[in-house]
Amino acid sequence: MSEAILNFHDAVILSVTFQSLCFALLILLAKRERHISDWFLCGFFLAQAAIPIHLIVNFSEMVKEPAMTLSPNLFHLFETAYWIEGPLLLLYTRALLYREFHVQKTDAIYFVPVVFFIAYLSATFYSLSNTEKILYIEEFYEPVAPSVRHLLQITRETVFVVFGFACINEISKAQKQAHERYANVKRVDFFWLSILVSGFMVTRTWNLLVTSISFFKPTLGPEIYNALGLLSNYLTFAVINVLMFFSLTRSDKMAGKIVQNFGSSLSNSKVFSREFKETIDRHMRSNRPYKSHFFSIEVMANQLDVDPSNLSEAIKGHFDKNFSEYVNGFRIEEAKQLLSDPENASSPMLDVLSRVGFDSTATFKATFRRNVGMSPQQFRKNCAED
Repeated sequence: MSEAILNFHDAVILSVTFQSLCFALLILLAKRERHISDWFLCGFFLAQAAIPIHLIVNFSEMVKEPAMTLSPNLFHLFETAYWIEGPLLLLYTRALLYREFHVQKTDAIYFVPVVFFIAYLSATFYSLSNTEKILYIEEFYEPVAPSVRHLLQITRETVFVVFGFACINEISKAQKQAHERYANVKRVDFFWLSILVSGFMVTRTWNLLVTSISFFKPTLGPEIYNALGLLSNYLTFAVINVLMFFSLTRSDKMAGKIVQNFGSSLSNSKVFSREFKETIDRHMRSNRPYKSHFFSIEVMANQLDVDPSNLSEAIKGHFDKNFSEYVNGFRIEEAKQLLSDPENASSPMLDVLSRVGFDSTATFKATFRRNVGMSPQQFRKNCAED
């Protein structure tokens, strides 16, 4: 968008910033207890607030010259938001879907693209003097394609689309498991999550299409390209408004709220009774609900029609373990059976841990070592030698 953006368009773009900031604030104020997913979603909407500012500074003739005078550094200051929105959306999706989600060191790989982009800016832009930066900006935003600017835009939009497909894959797997017998089908509002992911997938896919057209078909003309680019801004504006309307009209589903259904409350005598202990143990051994990645104390409480707090007390009193330790004990025992079976000798470790209910390699390995005293790989090796 090399031409001047009209005041009306500026207002629409800036309204996205205002709405995104309001959305982030609403997410934090709407819930008394904040889940880790709320922080990822806030970060995502703060990125959405920064992107319009980047567009205004770079393409609005009313703002561009004053910004150039104030500081050339402003031209790339907010551009990093494009590169972090994808990772934040994926982390939000995973944190919302998986109750035992924890940030792993391996999650840092999601931010490799933004690290490379910052390194690129540091080497090619921020290391220059102010005079050189001004010349760089004037050359960088010349409407000549193909160019480095177009290639960077294609790369960043592709990165988001890849993360978007990863989010869709996570949602699809969750929905399939939600229909299984022992999955918590009411745990996540999939409709909210689908609107969020699909809405921004549409806008970023459109951006990728527009940028690709300008890169491979530069003869199309800047006027058409500018019009297509403005349509992208209106799509984002529409998505934000749909999300805001949906959240305000269905406040019980605000930001993919996790829903809990509590069963009946038990007296202390029933909680610590032999019958209830046998009910819990029989349920775990016969039905093996722990094999679902979505299995949680709320899920099990729903299955047994008891209050989660009663179930937690019973497990602690009868088995001297917390819920996670109790469930993972069954998972590890089944993993040992799989690893010792010659028919599974060639099965990848990821397949084994998934089949017994783990959704994290690090958690599986740490739990296995804690329970068995050796790594899963060593256990499999020992079984093969015997």
